[in-house]
Amino acid sequence: ITNDTGIQYQELKLVHNTQVNEYLLLWITYVTDNYNIRAIRVSNTGTALAGAFDLAAESNSEINPSIAYNSTDNEYCVIYEEFYNNVWELSAKRLDASGNVITYLPRFTSSNIRHEKHPAIAYNPSKNEYLFVYWRKQNETESQLRCDIFSSALVRTIKTNVTNWIPVITESEPRLVYDTVQSRYLAVWDDYRDDAYGDIYYQVFDNDGNLSGGNTPVVQKSGSQN
Repeated sequence: ITNDTGIQYQELKLVHNTQVNEYLLLWITYVTDNYNIRAIRVSNTGTALAGAFDLAAESNSEINPSIAYNSTDNEYCVIYEEFYNNVWELSAKRLDASGNVITYLPRFTSSNIRHEKHPAIAYNPSKNEYLFVYWRKQNETESQLRCDIFSSALVRTIKTNVTNWIPVITESEPRLVYDTVQSRYLAVWDDYRDDAYGDIYYQVFDNDGNLSGGNTPVVQKSGSQN
C-alpha cells in the first residue's frame, strides 16, 4: 500500500467510512529522529486510493493515534499524543472524507498534569459528538483515567474522572466503543490499582458521557492480564 522510507511502526489504526465504503489507515513512521503519524485512504478491496500523507508532523514526536468516523458529517476525528516541552500532551484533528484537515486543536490538555497519553475515542451518532478517554500522570507517583466530550466541531466539554488517582506502576491503555443498540459507551483498560501485574476493568457511560455505575473488573487473577 505504501513505500514510505524509514521505519514503519506497527501501531496501525483502521477506520471504515460507511458512506463511501472505504477505509482510512494510520500508522507511525520514524525518520531521522522524528516520529510522525502517516495515513492513506484504502478501498474496500485493499488498494490505495491516493498517496500516503502526513496526518501529524508538527513536532518531533506524534504517536498513538485513535480515530473515529463521523457518519453524520462524513468526517473523521483523530486524537494523538504529542511530545512538547518534555511533556506528553494530547492534540486533535478533524478531517474531511479525503483526510484533509478541517480543524486542528494542538495540545489541548492540562498543562499542570505531567503527562496525558493513550487516548481512545468513539463517535455517538445520536448526538453527533465524541467521547474520549485517556490516561494521565500527576507528578511521578499517581495516575488516573478521565473522559471528555468533543462536539463535531471539536469544542471540548470537560467531563469527569473515570478512575481515582492510583499509584503509577505502569501506563493504562483504554479502549472505547459506542453501543448504538443500548445508546451507551463501554471502556475497558488494564488497571494496576491492586498490584503490578494488572487486571482488566470496564466502565459504562450513558448517552451523554456520564459514568453509569462504577469501575468493574472483567478479569482479576494473579499474573498479568494485559
